[in-house]
Amino acid sequence: MINSKLNVFFTRNRQELDDIVTYLVLRTTRHWNYTSTAEIETKGRNIFHCSLRVRLRILPHNLVLSQPENSPVWDNQSTVPNTTASPAESKPHPGACVGIFTYRAHNCESDIEILTKDPPYRVHYANQPDYDWIKDAMIPGASTIVDLPVHWTTWSTHRLDWLPNISRWWLNNKLQDAKTYRVPDQPSRLVINLWSDGGVWTGDMRVGESVFMAIEYIELAYNVSSGGSRGFEIPPSERHGGHQIPSGNIAPSDVDSWPDESWEPGAEIIDGSSMKKCKKGRKGRKCRKRRKKHGKKPKRPPHRDPSARCDRACNIDDLRFANGGLRG
Repeated sequence: MINSKLNVFFTRNRQELDDIVTYLVLRTTRHWNYTSTAEIETKGRNIFHCSLRVRLRILPHNLVLSQPENSPVWDNQSTVPNTTASPAESKPHPGACVGIFTYRAHNCESDIEILTKDPPYRVHYANQPDYDWIKDAMIPGASTIVDLPVHWTTWSTHRLDWLPNISRWWLNNKLQDAKTYRVPDQPSRLVINLWSDGGVWTGDMRVGESVFMAIEYIELAYNVSSGGSRGFEIPPSERHGGHQIPSGNIAPSDVDSWPDESWEPGAEIIDGSSMKKCKKGRKGRKCRKRRKKHGKKPKRPPHRDPSARCDRACNIDDLRFANGGLRG
């Protein structure tokens, strides 16, 4: 998978029945040797409890869209809109996954996932990890498969409430599920993505096929931790997905030993030199500057002071948003 900024763009709405003039689009496309994917995330990594609301729909595969600039993959897309097709006829191509989630690590994540291979009313809610790789079984109470009252091919508002001791999932202001298992307890980022890796979880898209997700708006109410920072870590697009087989020899317990987010990389990581000595003279000038700036790698990531966290309760259900006085 390769994330591309060309897969995130605004387009005009060509369906006359909708009042929406424009919307944001995320796209994933299968090529013969890789899949081009889309992801947007918060710049801040210190969000600590929130209510995330996304009004979206997954677009029919035969719906015409305004073509963004410098996007050659559109050559194989249909140019004939079909606004009278039934939901079964206009269902998106199978093989893609929509993710809406909080993310710190594999074992500190709460998510909404939609699989285009599923029936168009099915959604997956989970606090990660939801799968035990040693027992090769789902973890009881970690995830729920919900059949929604409306199709995700129609406009609807998906909501995730991350509270101190509980996660709640809503659709159009109606509670769908709640969990107290493994509620995220560390400052995190928020991510929305559309991806496919051809694996067991997403399924496989055929070469040349694309899946599109339209977003009308994103609303967010949140608290932050004063101790958050943009530390060294692997991006969500490379690590996200508790349903995927871990690469290499990484065991589920290894995620507990990943660097804390406040840890900054040492010079040996920045230089890629495994602490080799810098070259003498002008050739080693840049290396010595980096060493001087970043210093040596600490023996272990420093522990964040627990008092730095924001422990204020998030009264999410009492919040009103500007858009129509939305209330939980």
